[in-house]
Amino acid sequence: MKKLLAVFLALMMILSVSLMACSDKKEKEPADDEEENEFLPSKDTTGTTEANQEEDPEGTRAPITSSWVTATGTIYVRANDVRVRSSKSTTSTQNVKGTAMFGDSLQYTGYDNDWYEVTFKNEKAYISATFVSENQDTVIFEEHATLKEGTAIKVAADKKCNLRTDPVAAASTLKGSIDATKTANGELTIVKISKTGKWLEVRFNGTDIEKHTYDGTEKLYCTWEVIAELMGSSSGGGHG
Repeated sequence: MKKLLAVFLALMMILSVSLMACSDKKEKEPADDEEENEFLPSKDTTGTTEANQEEDPEGTRAPITSSWVTATGTIYVRANDVRVRSSKSTTSTQNVKGTAMFGDSLQYTGYDNDWYEVTFKNEKAYISATFVSENQDTVIFEEHATLKEGTAIKVAADKKCNLRTDPVAAASTLKGSIDATKTANGELTIVKISKTGKWLEVRFNGTDIEKHTYDGTEKLYCTWEVIAELMGSSSGGGHG
């Protein structure tokens, strides 16, 4: 009888230990799952975040599209003494390779909103887009077979001739104004005529109504429409 009781107690102890072990295992399983979840990527239910947009450690994000365009063509300079530079910067004069004059044509190989990359003296250079145009009708001056350099012209009696630093009708280009009395003695002479016939490149050796004095060497511009005649000619100056 005592042996049976001892066996029964032993079985009960084994069963109790087994039940306790199973209970501990069940309690630990959720903890194991939770620990593993710390290493799983969390789902992003809100889409790309602002932080994700800023960070790109692998460098896989596509670069921002540049405004620079690679293309070839011809541009025409629309002002005098436009600086041509070795780099796209106006903060220094050390990168100035030379100057281009009104009417000069340059071949370009690229451009953006601010600069053209051009060939200048057989080298790559840059010129400000502000002072050039791709329009082939831009004002280009040339020698004239009849109206040679030095031909004197006279302003019409009822006109005022605006003398400009560039052949552009803008307040910034106005050097001064003269009338017929200032050109009666040949003070105003032709240098060149534009291909369109609208503009004259001239020299003025005199004083205008605003008391600016010219030494006769500075190139200025005026329009044909204010010119009455060629000095020493009975015919009108004409416009074409």
